[in-house]
Amino acid sequence: MASSILMNPWNISLIKFSKGGFEIYGLIYLIIVLGLLVLFFISFFLFIKRVLRSSAVRESDSLKNGEELHIIIKQNEKIISLLEEK
Repeated sequence: MASSILMNPWNISLIKFSKGGFEIYGLIYLIIVLGLLVLFFISFFLFIKRVLRSSAVRESDSLKNGEELHIIIKQNEKIISLLEEK
């Protein structure tokens, strides 16, 4: 008896089988654990989805900025060539 109290100081059996199946505390505990697992996987999935979406937006923005820089470089080269002609 003393060893079981030391292992479980609140003396609550989390999942205990009885003749009628689970006790109510075990059933509540099981529902909470399963709910937390489902919540974890949903949150993790949404986090990965948001990270992938933001990285795709960042990549498209960097490509657009690269194209704009290329256009500016071409315009500067035209201006420099016109100034050299004069």
